[in-house]
Amino acid sequence: MARQTWPNENAVGKKIQFERFIEGAFAAEWAEVVGVVKHIHHHSLATTVRGQIYIPYPRSAREHLSYVVRTKGDPLALAAPIRRELRRINKDMALAKVRPMRDYTTWKVSR
Repeated sequence: MARQTWPNENAVGKKIQFERFIEGAFAAEWAEVVGVVKHIHHHSLATTVRGQIYIPYPRSAREHLSYVVRTKGDPLALAAPIRRELRRINKDMALAKVRPMRDYTTWKVSR
């Protein structure tokens, strides 16, 4: 997304506009780019769907968070310890839809 928006330029320090949910309505807001990460395959392992930006949760339009944990072996084996740790951090946090990434994303393999 950074390469498409600012070709041949450094995105850090540039301004980007996004929508924030304020008092029941979406409002445009500007933020400064403080870093750039490699594209994540959030919706598909096979294709690049769209660019992503990360903003501080209090400035987000979303009412939920997603956590991704990288592990070796069976990812569901960590579900209980992750639940305990998140509960320790915030006892009021609800945790749902714990599943391996392969079950969340769609991907096509041609053979």
